[in-house]
Amino acid sequence: PWDGPALIAYCDGKYLGAKLDRNGLRPARYFRLKDGTTVVGSEVGILDAAKVSPDQYESKGRLGPGQIMAIDLSNGELIENNEIKQMMASRRPYRQWNNEFRKTMAPQPWFSSDHDDPVCKEIEEHLLQLQFMAGYTLEDVEMVVESMALSGKEPTFSMGNDKPLAALSDRAHVIYDYFSQRFAQVTNPAIDPYREALVMSVGVFLGRQGNLMAEEPSRFENSNLNKRLVGLDSPVLNERELRCIKQSRLLTVELSTCYTAANGPDELEQAIESLCYRTSNAVKSGAEVIILNDLALAVDRVREGKGLEMGPQILRIPPLLAVGAVHHYLIAQGIRTQTSIVVATSQCWSVHHFACLLGYGASAVCPYVAFAHIRKYHATKKPAGLSAELMQENYRKAVIMGLKKI
Repeated sequence: PWDGPALIAYCDGKYLGAKLDRNGLRPARYFRLKDGTTVVGSEVGILDAAKVSPDQYESKGRLGPGQIMAIDLSNGELIENNEIKQMMASRRPYRQWNNEFRKTMAPQPWFSSDHDDPVCKEIEEHLLQLQFMAGYTLEDVEMVVESMALSGKEPTFSMGNDKPLAALSDRAHVIYDYFSQRFAQVTNPAIDPYREALVMSVGVFLGRQGNLMAEEPSRFENSNLNKRLVGLDSPVLNERELRCIKQSRLLTVELSTCYTAANGPDELEQAIESLCYRTSNAVKSGAEVIILNDLALAVDRVREGKGLEMGPQILRIPPLLAVGAVHHYLIAQGIRTQTSIVVATSQCWSVHHFACLLGYGASAVCPYVAFAHIRKYHATKKPAGLSAELMQENYRKAVIMGLKKI
């Protein structure tokens, strides 16, 4: 959502005040005169110097980013930012609630190129087949994934984009290609993710999202648990972080997005309906995090020593289609805020893909094939001065900066 700049003046009959947006991009100055008059405005010269002499001022000030001021209409007292914040903070035991119901998951280490994890090794051994099934092209591999891993920056292409629209193309496209980003059509410049990084964040919380207007922890009918949230520094997860979510204190249910096409193309619609139904049942049973994984069944086979199950009959619901369908189905059921959606998929590698998934309802994404390719690339090419761990971190850094720009 668009966030400021904004200076808001408000009154509820008891207090008259003003509040500045959290970025502080709109000036807000106030003047207190000795006769009790208080003036708030965005410009310095709002009071005529010929009519108001300097000795009539009692105090002057300005609102900083996110600051607030108010006048108590019952006694004419001016209440400044720190006093208001202290009054609000002492109304409820917020620190206790925050410590009890919110936990932050520490970033987990990356797999090296010579790791011994059986699941990741199996993925790397079948990497080309997985990439082909996900819709990777050579350009995607070399100019997007590898470029981001080496430089830590989103790749830059030409200003023009003359490729045919996906809807008019006679070639197969991943579903992300049917969506495009529209720039912010406003007169003021967009927030700069580099120079204004201090007021930007990509942190997310997983779990049940209670009533935002309630000043107490939410309780839910289908669970004896209060609202519990696990915080992530980034919506881009590596494999170990995904496993930590499964082992967290949140009740997590993992659902496979795989299906078979033995009976023809109608199987896709049936698979989506089944996925929505299973997700709804899981949430009604208390699931706080739903993981949509297109490798879920295959992982079980690897753990049993059977290897990945792949073939022309094993298909995957496109992750964007799965997330959108589940998201809107849960909204229709009235239970969307009771769970978070996490996606583990092979079909996600560019910033645009991440943005689409997050925009359609996902809270976090684990692009396991992109990470597997980076590790394999490092093992074969061995770029100077870069470890496999650093290259994976570079890739995540590039994705995050790309999301901030969007």
